[in-house]
Amino acid sequence: MSCIIYQTNKANGNVYAYESESYRDPVTKQPRCRRKYLGRVDPETKMIIPKAEKGKRNRGSNASVNKVLPDDVIREINEQKQQIQELQAQVSELSRKNKNNTAIIKKMRQLLDTCE
Repeated sequence: MSCIIYQTNKANGNVYAYESESYRDPVTKQPRCRRKYLGRVDPETKMIIPKAEKGKRNRGSNASVNKVLPDDVIREINEQKQQIQELQAQVSELSRKNKNNTAIIKKMRQLLDTCE
């Protein structure tokens, strides 16, 4: 059974992904693990940028990105993005109403000042 392990480099903050596979050592009869380097994790998209092939570097703009996140996590991210958009719309609506209310209060103060 294998799983993906994410490790953060303390020096530069980069996150790296490794595939970890557990197995039983037949000689010592103890569990061991093999790790295979998969690549660096993009901080914005949380996708793994695969490691370069031997003798080639693929860190340019044409680097392929593997989808590593489960579907339920992607669905949750999309729902959160939708909630953010709805909240931003509410904030802009409240801001517009606040400007209208501020203008009304200003007119009321002017009327009160003229009445005195």
